[in-house]
Amino acid sequence: MPDKFYFKKSSKTEDLNYRIRSITHQMAVNSYGQEMLNKYISYKHRVNQALEEGRIYRIVGHYDWPRLREELNKRGWIEKRQFPSDNPIADLPHSILLEEARPGNDYERALIARMIGRTKPTWMWMLSGKYYYRNLDIPILNKLYVRNWNFGGKDGLQKYFDIMDYGNHPRGYNLIECKCLDIFIEDYYLTAATSLVLYLDNHQSLYDRFTKEENSVPWSAIMTVFNFVNRHVDDAQYGMNVSQENFKNSGMDEQKLQIIYATYINIVKNGMKIQIYHKNLQDHIPIIRNIAQKVRDTWPQRIHDGYMNIWLLKVFKKINNFICNYEI
Repeated sequence: MPDKFYFKKSSKTEDLNYRIRSITHQMAVNSYGQEMLNKYISYKHRVNQALEEGRIYRIVGHYDWPRLREELNKRGWIEKRQFPSDNPIADLPHSILLEEARPGNDYERALIARMIGRTKPTWMWMLSGKYYYRNLDIPILNKLYVRNWNFGGKDGLQKYFDIMDYGNHPRGYNLIECKCLDIFIEDYYLTAATSLVLYLDNHQSLYDRFTKEENSVPWSAIMTVFNFVNRHVDDAQYGMNVSQENFKNSGMDEQKLQIIYATYINIVKNGMKIQIYHKNLQDHIPIIRNIAQKVRDTWPQRIHDGYMNIWLLKVFKKINNFICNYEI
């Protein structure tokens, strides 16, 4: 006697199972097709918008420049990349590129490049002089010589500095001398501190800048910034110049300077709020208004024009280039 009994399926049962499998397969196909269609529409809209606004860029050079690409992409720019003829991705069908495209991978770059077509970039970052004359029709062409150190020479800007009157430079430092370098560093942090003060004061409603949440900027950090500004205000009122000796005696060590800059970045750039209990809020807002007025009275030319604390470094009569920190 057999161990198991097998019952023959009727034709109706087989037909029903087939129909269920067929319907399930069709639903999966339709769902996948809709997903790919939505993905294509998203890429097409992004490319068309960049084309209309002239936001096509290209970077030519061996270094990948991830930070530069990241900042351009966040601002709505798209990159036109060229793939070598021996790169198999360049010859893949459109459907495969779309299916495999992920943010930042080569499939996405090849897909976008194909959508852009023959349109030339409006902004190009060039790292080699031998390619300059091939791209003279590019509206914006940044020519940068990259070195192994932390600075690169920006071609073609020195002549503009040579014809500028020195009165246009309100503050200048000779960074070859250690003493001047120390004073410049403190002025750098003072610029951040005064910018933060004016940034806060420029808000019509300071109440919006405060919160009770733990993950925020403590009021003690704000007071570190204010104490630093107050010391410089007092020095300026008595006609005292910033000196390294006064700097050492002020109690402003490296750790406090880092607190000043971190507070500046967290509030102005990252949009963080100040932690404080609202029952004491009325006592703190006048402090901000008062020190902001001190800044305007002491340095009328200082304004808050953005979160970047930017300085121009010029090599005096050494090379015909302007140098800048390429990591900024």
